[in-house]
Amino acid sequence: VKPLLSEIPSERFKGAAEETVFLRRGAAPHVLFVGVGEDPDLTSEQLRRLSPVILKSMKEEKCKTARIFVPQGLSPHDSIVGLAE
Repeated sequence: VKPLLSEIPSERFKGAAEETVFLRRGAAPHVLFVGVGEDPDLTSEQLRRLSPVILKSMKEEKCKTARIFVPQGLSPHDSIVGLAE
């Protein structure tokens, strides 16, 4: 993930809560970054609030499928619960 983030100018993406940036990378998979804010401990509640942001960005970019990666510290179960609610 860090090499991909280095492709984004710092003034374009700060990682603020609900901030998004979409990278189109030719034949490579496209990447949507969603900011979670400064709190390093992401919770399922925060993911629940970010779900509409993710879906809206995917719709705007005409994405039909996605793989979602969340920062370490949140269990896969809590991640799925947060995104699905």
